[in-house]
Amino acid sequence: MESEPSPPPKVKKEKARRSWRQWITAAILPRAFRLGLLAAVAAILFVAGRQPPPADEISLATAKEYFPTAVKFAAGDARLGGQAVLDDKGKPLGLLLTTSPRTDDIIGYSGPSNLLIVLDAQQTIIGVRVLSSGDTPSHAEQVRASGTFWPQFLGADQTTHREKIDGVGGSTLTSFAFAEAIERRLRGTSVSLRFPEPVKLRDIKKLFKAARKFEADTPRLGWYKAFDEEGKHLGYVVRTSPYSDNARGYQGPTESLIAVAANGVSVIDVIIRKSYDTELYVERVSPSDEFRDSLKGRTIDEWAKIDFKTAGIEGVSGATQTSFAVADGVRRRFLADTKVVPKKEPTWNWQPGLLVVIAGGLAMAFTSLKSNRRIRLVWQVVLVVAFLYWLGDLLSIALFVGWSRHGLPWRTAPAVMLLAAVALIMPWVSRRQVYCQQLCPHGAAQGLFAHFKRLHLKISAAWQRRLAIIPALLLGACVVLATFVLRFDLAKIEPFDAWVLGGAAGISATIALVGLFASTIVPYGFCRYGCPTGELLRLVKSGGDHDRIQRRDWLAAALVGCVALGLFGPQLWAKVQPAASEPKIAGEPKFVEIGGKAFGTSWSVKIRGDHQIAPLQEAVTKELERIESSLSHWRQDSATAQFNASETTFETEQPEELLKLVARAQELSRLSNGRYDITVAPLVAAWGYGPPGERPAPSEEELKELRERVGYEKLTVDLAAKTLRKSNPQLQIDLGSILQGYAADQAQKILEQAGVQECLVDVGGELLARGSWRVGIEDPRNPQQMLRVFQLKDSALATSGLYRTKPGADPKVHHLISPQTGKPYVTTTTLCAVLAPTALDADGWGTALLAVGLPDAIALADEQQLGVMLFDQAQGVRMNAAGEKVFGDAK
Repeated sequence: MESEPSPPPKVKKEKARRSWRQWITAAILPRAFRLGLLAAVAAILFVAGRQPPPADEISLATAKEYFPTAVKFAAGDARLGGQAVLDDKGKPLGLLLTTSPRTDDIIGYSGPSNLLIVLDAQQTIIGVRVLSSGDTPSHAEQVRASGTFWPQFLGADQTTHREKIDGVGGSTLTSFAFAEAIERRLRGTSVSLRFPEPVKLRDIKKLFKAARKFEADTPRLGWYKAFDEEGKHLGYVVRTSPYSDNARGYQGPTESLIAVAANGVSVIDVIIRKSYDTELYVERVSPSDEFRDSLKGRTIDEWAKIDFKTAGIEGVSGATQTSFAVADGVRRRFLADTKVVPKKEPTWNWQPGLLVVIAGGLAMAFTSLKSNRRIRLVWQVVLVVAFLYWLGDLLSIALFVGWSRHGLPWRTAPAVMLLAAVALIMPWVSRRQVYCQQLCPHGAAQGLFAHFKRLHLKISAAWQRRLAIIPALLLGACVVLATFVLRFDLAKIEPFDAWVLGGAAGISATIALVGLFASTIVPYGFCRYGCPTGELLRLVKSGGDHDRIQRRDWLAAALVGCVALGLFGPQLWAKVQPAASEPKIAGEPKFVEIGGKAFGTSWSVKIRGDHQIAPLQEAVTKELERIESSLSHWRQDSATAQFNASETTFETEQPEELLKLVARAQELSRLSNGRYDITVAPLVAAWGYGPPGERPAPSEEELKELRERVGYEKLTVDLAAKTLRKSNPQLQIDLGSILQGYAADQAQKILEQAGVQECLVDVGGELLARGSWRVGIEDPRNPQQMLRVFQLKDSALATSGLYRTKPGADPKVHHLISPQTGKPYVTTTTLCAVLAPTALDADGWGTALLAVGLPDAIALADEQQLGVMLFDQAQGVRMNAAGEKVFGDAK
């Protein structure tokens, strides 16, 4: 009789289920928890590091170090950008380039840097220096002070290609990053962000109908060879981007394709491929056979040197700005081709010595070699010698923070990335601390010093637990400092810089020596009780107590939460709980206030009523940025700057917004008999108040030449045709006297559309009130006191003054320049306050009436129905009747 089958092994299944649950609890959850903490810290550091560094301004004094006869700056090379350095006769002496922001993606040891490159008139490097660095300060300083590194670049130009650059021992990653930034900046870029789409066969066929295939013409970037079905070479197709990206038409740049004959010399056709310009104007230019014919039949060299007026290239009627942008794009493309050399393929800095050390460390950790005492001793000596005299890349908190802020240097430091991967991943998957035990030279040196066993002190278990808290506290402090004190040098709290920089890193060297001495008394004392990097690596270790979430994990999570709250809390609070500003004048109703930076100054808006503040802040900020970026001549890509840079006397299409502002400025010029004039831009720049910055006072000869380019009657605006025309090709405009007022008007419209009925808009001191607001005008004799305090109701107030001069400057030199004399106005009137319906009118008339001066300013204000108050050093406060009603009884 057969026995009944035995019941299924339920107990074994229950054990299996428990083992899976235990495995998930012990292996997955703790590791995922710690991974989340590391990811959160990296994200916090990334966000904290996003604030842009202050711009590195290049002064005329810096230029004089290389060009002693320099007197001013001008716009730089059409392709390279930068600042051209000129002498007193306007002759170009050289070019100053900064590597940032074009090379901000190049990471050295822990961050990017900004370098100054100085080129002579032949665009040969005559000087290089570090302006600022986001890299570890000690590494950047070592390269900065090197007497052998920088001479390698002197004498190079855009055609120079160096196969090998000798780095700086101990700071190889930083020095190689500097070298790559110099090369990339000098050669420019070959990739367009505006026109990233690759060329396709259908594009080639538009120029060569018989084309059946094409290939890139290596090494000329942007050039393509076209072939017919039988493989016959038909010619070349050349794309104008990225060189045409700054050749702005009416609303944006245009990319064209150029057909070049098989001889590689003659241009045989040009077509538009893609454009950001107004569609109507692009359509007018594209089918124009006459315009296309004017672009054909010239050689590449002729295009690089072309003068459009001499060559007889005329724009398409009704689309002149767009058509000239196309022609200028062709010129820029071939001008670049006369300079550009083949782009070097990116190199990977593998550092074979470091790879060998990593392999040796893994062998020591995972083979029987670790059991051999003599081999362990030899390996420790190898690590000490290799890092002290050869290698220079150790892991540190400063390194990890730099990577979190700026990104991972996959290409510039792949070997260091591999070292970091070994350090972080191996403890996670193998339960072995490979880096600290087998790869860190400081740990190896401590192991050598630990052989003096007779000197060892015995530390109680209680004190060991207390001392073990120190690395965790240091690591937490590093996170806080890295988040909120961005300029703090974290490398100074660890000894690792001493291994690569020696005595040059004094603080690190002191920590290293103290740690090594301590290790003779307490084996591996620094590793166990003082290393925040080691604590970070212990955080990711698995096995033993690490296979569960411990109290220290919860404390780490609490710290990360507090840091995140400190970083993001104020922004979140501002969105959900608008902060009400206390009124500054007694009796004034409460209001909320928003503000920011624009036009090189600050702006603010005070708002009464119940409104969601965050959307209003965002809307006004965007509007002011739009106005500044599109209309300020301080912005190189603005329509105003592009108009100033063009040297054509043909009508050019311009944005309607710009035309209306120019038309209003022209009206102010006529009403003030030319005392007010927006074409004084060259004169303003010559006196050091324009985009080029400070410079010595211009000579009489220079002023005479500049006055030929100035005069409102030399500028014609046609609102119907939407065009501007210069009668002098070098005429330039400066809308600074009305742009802030116009911005205030536009900001108020944005607020009105959002339902705000009572507000006070202040853009750089130009005020526009809706409702009644208490405001003041400062006293020119003592700007800390108020000359008048009064109620501004449903109107605009603008003040213009000549009493705020630069420290140490001649008080007779100010920003209000006479278009007739080319010099600052000589006047005793130092302040003009104007009341008008709009901020634009108040702003413009404030400048115009100050230029007119007493007594004519009073009569002109009456004629224009404006309220005005002027302060004259000789006559005191003067007002017209309209001004008396508002300013007269004010205290």
